[in-house]
Amino acid sequence: MAEQNENHFHVHSENKAREHERKKKTTVESWAIYIKWGDGKEDIITEMPDEVANVIDNHLTTLEKKRQVDYVMGKEDK
Repeated sequence: MAEQNENHFHVHSENKAREHERKKKTTVESWAIYIKWGDGKEDIITEMPDEVANVIDNHLTTLEKKRQVDYVMGKEDK
């Protein structure tokens, strides 16, 4: 019984590690808006009104879900 529990613990631990790795590879950690102006100047915008950020967050959540499916299906590098 103790050996069976130990084996279950190792399988559970391995599953947790794989889940952590999947989330790490398929979750947006941070984002910003990159702007390149016609004169060559570049800006990175990280502060914006909530109504703008919420729309972008929703879109990124959709992309995360697609990437998670692709990762599980083997379409993304593991």
